[in-house]
Amino acid sequence: MIAAPAHRPPTRKSRIPNLILVGSLLLSGAVALLVATTLRESYDDAWARAERGSETLAGAAVADIDHNLDLYRFAMLQIAGGMADPAIAASPILLQRFLAKTLANAEHLTSLLVTDADGDIVASAVPLSNPTANLSDRDYFTVQRDHPETGLFLGRPLKNRLRDGEPGVALSLRLSGPDGAFRGVVVAVIPLGYFGDLFRRLDGVPGERLVLVRADGIVLMRQPSNAGTGDIGHDLSTSPALRRAIVEPEGSFVEISQFEGAERLYSHAWVPNFPLIVFVSTTVDRVLADWLRKAAVIGILTAIVCIGGVGSAFVLRREMIRRAEVEEMLSRLSSTDGLTGIANRRRFDGALAEEWRRARRACRPVGLLMVDADHFKLLNDRHGHASGDDYLKIIAQVVEECIRRPGDLAARFGGEEFAVILPETDVAGAAAVAEAIRARIEFEAGRPRPGGWFGTTVSIGVAAITPASGSDPRELVSAADRALYRAKADGR
Repeated sequence: MIAAPAHRPPTRKSRIPNLILVGSLLLSGAVALLVATTLRESYDDAWARAERGSETLAGAAVADIDHNLDLYRFAMLQIAGGMADPAIAASPILLQRFLAKTLANAEHLTSLLVTDADGDIVASAVPLSNPTANLSDRDYFTVQRDHPETGLFLGRPLKNRLRDGEPGVALSLRLSGPDGAFRGVVVAVIPLGYFGDLFRRLDGVPGERLVLVRADGIVLMRQPSNAGTGDIGHDLSTSPALRRAIVEPEGSFVEISQFEGAERLYSHAWVPNFPLIVFVSTTVDRVLADWLRKAAVIGILTAIVCIGGVGSAFVLRREMIRRAEVEEMLSRLSSTDGLTGIANRRRFDGALAEEWRRARRACRPVGLLMVDADHFKLLNDRHGHASGDDYLKIIAQVVEECIRRPGDLAARFGGEEFAVILPETDVAGAAAVAEAIRARIEFEAGRPRPGGWFGTTVSIGVAAITPASGSDPRELVSAADRALYRAKADGR
């Protein structure tokens, strides 16, 4: 049985396919990480743009509402101051003219009137559909009557019974006598259609929703609305968005909408000096719609590129390994004897030249054994070439088993002749190895073989030379050959 060749450590060339694959994986990972980072930055940009847009819109709505409420406050303070004039207070005609003039300078107001302490209308800037109505049941009246410190008060949304049920919201201001006693209220009614017109004018993004809500959660206007009426009076007091807005003066956040139960991005701002909050909201899906489309396209393309790159690297690695295996096989065939499996003459010549140069540099001896099968032609003639080939394999195996050092090399020199290179070995050391080989071959020759034939012995020539400058390794081969001839001549 021929001994298996020793395992060879991986060479740089054999590592190249794995390095290519690892490099491809690292490159694909780097590309994927870069794309993921870019998409994350793009996601943050899309979100920031949506927040800025919503906050800007909320700020614009608040600015417009605050401007008009300031005008209304000023007008109502003027009326309260005018009521301190006994001439105006005592003349319904003068009071009505004063109210009409004030109303003419107050944009969007539909009603401006004064009541007495019992809630009866004393004067109105415009003709009323029900001038005898009593307003003592209205929240804007009772709050001013019962709480002198209230100041300007914004009531709940109402249907103005003085204007044929028109939806509105009332502002009220307390009128007090010199002694502080309650004398009635000044009432200004703002039509809720003003807020609807304002929101429609500001709303420029499909899917964006604007809501004006009191701090207690009562909706004054929602655009667009569910029923097309502004959802006036709808109660949002349990809304998560309202709870967030109560504790956060302004900003943006994501919450579940109480209207449709979907996640929305909310931006909000308070109207200064009033319990009013403007919300601008957009569904999260709409905010991220463009980013999701872009991310899907980029993600798919990146996956194709990365998978294609890694797949190509796998294919290239497989082909390189196959090619390396073929090259190794060809190299092994070119340096290995086909019959015995040990080194052939070509490899022997190269190894001897290399060891010769190394020994010359180190001034160390090189030993060489020339091993020849005795009476091999007779063995072939008697038992056939197949048996002769089998015996040559046995000789090669024995020679290989008798040399132990990594640098030793056994080769088939030609025909039935073998050679053994023994680096850094003098004649005595080489002779010891030769004797071990000879004894093992003699033992193998005496063992019966299939077919009933017997082997033969070998003759071995031993030589060792310390190379000198300018010397040639053929000198060592010649010396070993001469020793082999003497061994043959001396009786094998």
